[in-house]
Amino acid sequence: MIISRIYKSLVRHVSDMIEELNASGAFGITYHVWEARGEEDKLPKNILLGVDGFNFHENSGLWIVRFSISLSSYQDTLLLREAEILDGIHAWFGEKQRVPLRDPETGDEDNQLVVTDFEIAPMAQTMLRNYRTASIELKRTANDG
Repeated sequence: MIISRIYKSLVRHVSDMIEELNASGAFGITYHVWEARGEEDKLPKNILLGVDGFNFHENSGLWIVRFSISLSSYQDTLLLREAEILDGIHAWFGEKQRVPLRDPETGDEDNQLVVTDFEIAPMAQTMLRNYRTASIELKRTANDG
């Protein structure tokens, strides 16, 4: 049950971030499930952002969670909106930021994961879209609250 709890907590935190970014700018970001895949020409014609590449490692009570937040912009020629969104991702997921771990029944925060590594990867492009990922590592020890 811990894997789904962490994954759902990440999706919720990223969704909350998207809501805040959309409220503060004219981004029109939509959450996208990247691991579901699909044909690029059938993607919505707006900015897409979502959890990708989820990985969980447990070793002697230490949890290490690695994942990416994948961002795909559409018709952002100068990449100015992308840069602003990356600032927002860093504000929420930069080093030492805390990600709420939520109770699966109530959705209430009952613990936290701490960001220990944050990296923005180089961009990839196609004729239609730009793609970029922010790779994030979170940790929590078994002794934490």
